[in-house]
Amino acid sequence: MLELNRKIRAAQLLTLHDALFLCPHCRGTLHLSDDHSMVCPANHRFDLARDGYLPLLGRPYTGSERYDRELFIARRRVHQFGFFQPLQEAIEQELRPLTSACQLYRLLDAGCGEGSLLADLISRLVTRTEAPILGVGLDLAKDAILTAAKQDAASTLWCVGDLAAVPCASQSFDVILNILSPSNYPSFHRLLAPGGQVIKVMPGPHYLQELRQLLYGDHTVPMKGTASMARFRDAFPVCRQRRITGRMVLEGPLIHDMLRMTPLAWRAPAAALEAIHRLGQLEVTLDWVLVVGQSN
Repeated sequence: MLELNRKIRAAQLLTLHDALFLCPHCRGTLHLSDDHSMVCPANHRFDLARDGYLPLLGRPYTGSERYDRELFIARRRVHQFGFFQPLQEAIEQELRPLTSACQLYRLLDAGCGEGSLLADLISRLVTRTEAPILGVGLDLAKDAILTAAKQDAASTLWCVGDLAAVPCASQSFDVILNILSPSNYPSFHRLLAPGGQVIKVMPGPHYLQELRQLLYGDHTVPMKGTASMARFRDAFPVCRQRRITGRMVLEGPLIHDMLRMTPLAWRAPAAALEAIHRLGQLEVTLDWVLVVGQSN
């Protein structure tokens, strides 16, 4: 019954936001049929999943096998603990004045993962504005969207899709979020409405530095923020940035979840991983760079 409710709720949202999605094969506009399928003029058909998400990936999935359901469940637990709360509050501060100025407000989370951050943001924004709001969470990994769709997120649609060819109409979004995820700036320019904004979050130079030190010792994996910032500025010359920093203590099971969710651990020596798993407590540095770019 719960799965049916999610599917019905997604169908109702799709009816309100008709012509938002495109066919990943021919780029024709998709419309919702009576049997809850999305159909384009060329008759390509995509069934709305029972959990209420859209499977709009037009090619075989080629992402890492490490991005599996266990990783996304671990990331959700880390989110629920409050690890990303300072970052979420900073993003919400950026969004607040935008939502109050729009009659219809659409927000895309490009590379949404398991969707907790987008779901929480939309829930808070819905309570603070009378304007209709829609959140769209897009990720290449089906396990990410499966996990995202199982939460009761208001005014949010979830979509398995390719960031290089986002299956959404041009100029559809007022804001694009891109949080600790790869970017595709040509797609972002196409998708943003005039005057729209991209909010990108990158790891700062001290992000999880204690964990990196324990994993790799003197050969600490560096953060690649400088190159990422340069690419962002090339794509959006009119931009501004802020830094979000802090400290947090991780305990027991949460340390295990952090190791499970972060790519920092993927190439770590087994002995280092085992030693961290034995820790009862680990204090880590929070360090993110939030940068905002404006469309023309």
